[in-house]
Amino acid sequence: MVKQYRSIFTVVAIIMLSALQLGKVEATPLPGNIAASPSSGSHLSTEQFNVQIVVNSSEAFTTFGATVSTSNLSIISFTRAGNIIDCTTTPSKDSLNFFCGVQGSINSTIVYTLKVKGINSGTARINISNCSINHTDGITVSEICGSVTSASFTITTPTTNSKSPVIITNTVTPTVTPTETFSPIPSPTPTPTPHVFKVIDDNGNIVLGANVTIDGKSYTTDNSGQIYLTNLPNNNAVVSIASGNSIINGKVLSISDNVEIHTLVNNPVLINSDLLIAIAIILIGGCIILVYFFSKKKKDKT
Repeated sequence: MVKQYRSIFTVVAIIMLSALQLGKVEATPLPGNIAASPSSGSHLSTEQFNVQIVVNSSEAFTTFGATVSTSNLSIISFTRAGNIIDCTTTPSKDSLNFFCGVQGSINSTIVYTLKVKGINSGTARINISNCSINHTDGITVSEICGSVTSASFTITTPTTNSKSPVIITNTVTPTVTPTETFSPIPSPTPTPTPHVFKVIDDNGNIVLGANVTIDGKSYTTDNSGQIYLTNLPNNNAVVSIASGNSIINGKVLSISDNVEIHTLVNNPVLINSDLLIAIAIILIGGCIILVYFFSKKKKDKT
């Protein structure tokens, strides 16, 4: 009798276990994922690098959201994706949480891009939680977020190179430069400095364009009434000055080796050809008158 009960109990247990196995249904993993990309890496504390928050799913979705936080990271800049059109929770540089939608349905999108930099050496993180990805068939909305992928980075401080610099001594044999022999350049023969004379009349006025003859050599005064002599004349030099129809005897007023401006002045003697002709005519006329007068007087006496 006891054996019969044991057999019955064994059969019942087997039936119950079989029923449990038949009733057990394996859960299908959900396809959606929200991730930080890249999810790992090593960077210097002085280095800036980019991290994107992305949504991926093998089933199309229309809305998505998550809670995002950082540790040991400084956010340099924040750039939101252009296809995000509607957000009930809008992400920003100061608040990275989001819940947004897109037009139509998609399988993948970038939510935003962060440019970050490590604050201290050690581990820096971007943590993602509270994932939500919604799929709709036009009638019902179903949740398809199955996982999140946070990011972890190793931040190191740049090391200072304390090695002593290597000093390389380059021994160069000096090149002997040949001595260059220079031939002396002969000094040019100095050009004598001309002596400047100014021709003036008794009133102190300069005489322009006058032909000046000194000891048989002729010179012409320039616009300043000056002539230029290579050699100095002496005080007894014979000087004549011709200006227009006038010929004037002159003399050297002063001579000095230390004075470049000398003066020629005229004597009061003035020889003018027109005046001589006039005087001659007057004298001849006077003589004719005297001869006529004496001849007439002589006839009268006769």
